[in-house]
Amino acid sequence: MRSARPLLSLAEWPSLPSRTQHGHPSGSLSGPSQTDDLDYADDLRRALATLDRAFSHVPPAGPIDGYTYCYAPEDIEHLTGDPALVPAELVGYFALEVPDHWHEDQYATLWFGLTPKIIRLVINE
Repeated sequence: MRSARPLLSLAEWPSLPSRTQHGHPSGSLSGPSQTDDLDYADDLRRALATLDRAFSHVPPAGPIDGYTYCYAPEDIEHLTGDPALVPAELVGYFALEVPDHWHEDQYATLWFGLTPKIIRLVINE
């Protein structure tokens, strides 16, 4: 099974330039305001918490007919269960896989359920 390489780890976010250096979000380059004091890492943590809440209602995918040439039966069993329990390596493999290995409705359901974990893999959180 392949594993996805993260683009940027959450630990690296605080080292990025602050928003006030770019005048964002107020558009001003004159200096920081109280609302600009938050760094990107705090924004990202809040966004992830919001993402978790938004997708918390997603039920398990249920029975699926995955492409068994690329997925072992135990991988398909993981994917049909609770999205929160799918191993990160399998999530990364699924995210990089072509959609024609699944029925269209199953693929959409899997993506919807795994979205928070896929985003976390991208940022290595």
